[in-house]
Amino acid sequence: MASYGDLYLAGLGVAIKVDSIATQLVMGLGVGIQPLFGYCFGAGAKKRFMEILRFSLILAFIVSVVMTIVCFTFAKPLVGAFLSDPEAKSYGITFSRIYLASAPFMGITFVLTNAIQGAGAAVPALILSLSRQGLFFIPILLIMNAIFHSPIMIGAAQPTANILTCILSIILFIVTYKVYFKRMEPLQP
Repeated sequence: MASYGDLYLAGLGVAIKVDSIATQLVMGLGVGIQPLFGYCFGAGAKKRFMEILRFSLILAFIVSVVMTIVCFTFAKPLVGAFLSDPEAKSYGITFSRIYLASAPFMGITFVLTNAIQGAGAAVPALILSLSRQGLFFIPILLIMNAIFHSPIMIGAAQPTANILTCILSIILFIVTYKVYFKRMEPLQP
């Protein structure tokens, strides 16, 4: 983004902060429920694990949608709190709205990632940890820049990576459920 100028870079930097407002709550939810997943998995409480997962996914999705709507609606004043230059502010608003497009998917990703970690599935958890910023973002960023040469498309690289990571988290949770939950045994009193 730096090759397009400081105003684009400033706009993107602020957009990342605006997006983090929408995603930090659900990231906290995902991290906060991880011990519950671990306790349930360790105790062999498969039904309870799935109840917590269902509730957490619904809550994370609702919170992330509400926060996305709030941040999308108030993108102009949020960006304006950090940028005074009208052109940079315009870029910041545009990039914020692009980034916010994937925020609802992040709620699902954070919950599933922590469910996988709580189930002790080290390899799927490692793959998810590396996927968003490494396996997906960097190649998508390079491809979009090579094909489009547009700051807007470069800005769309992270949301695209976020959506792909969400899809991967669903697939890896299904794999984790099929493999790791077969080994789950209830603790004896």
